[in-house]
Amino acid sequence: MPKLIVSIDGVVIKDVTLAKDRTTLGRRPYNDIVVDNLAISGEHAVLHMIGGDVYLEDLNSTNGTYVNGRAIKKQALEQNDVIEVGKYKIRFLAGATAATESLLPVRPAPPAQPVRAARPERASTRSKTSTASRVTQEPRAAPLRSRTTLRATRSSRAGPAAEAAAANRGRSR
Repeated sequence: MPKLIVSIDGVVIKDVTLAKDRTTLGRRPYNDIVVDNLAISGEHAVLHMIGGDVYLEDLNSTNGTYVNGRAIKKQALEQNDVIEVGKYKIRFLAGATAATESLLPVRPAPPAQPVRAARPERASTRSKTSTASRVTQEPRAAPLRSRTTLRATRSSRAGPAAEAAAANRGRSR
């Protein structure tokens, strides 16, 4: 009997044996194959078994149905075809070989990456001095000034008009 292996990111979610003449696939709970993901339409696709052949038909789904990377409306499935709906990949296994091939991974594991040795720390180009010889200077607080000194300082920076205004303010107090 034909079989479907549903996976996402190479992780097998479920195996489904096609026993009925019509098998529905979609997000809604009444489908025969339920794929609970928003990228899958409520009634996404249907699989028809006619004699020994299996046909996949897209039911005008929003995101489409792909077989081996090509968008389809209706297509006969062959051994090891990969159906793509959303981010899910569904491998089709036909008849007698389905039992033996279901043991194969849906996607081969990526090749092992060589382990890189940690980079040695670079020698500093700065001269190494002891902490005691490094002197950190904190900013000094400005000396306290009287109000008149502050006014004179402000007025000297502001110009002649500001000086007159500052002088008038000082007299009124």
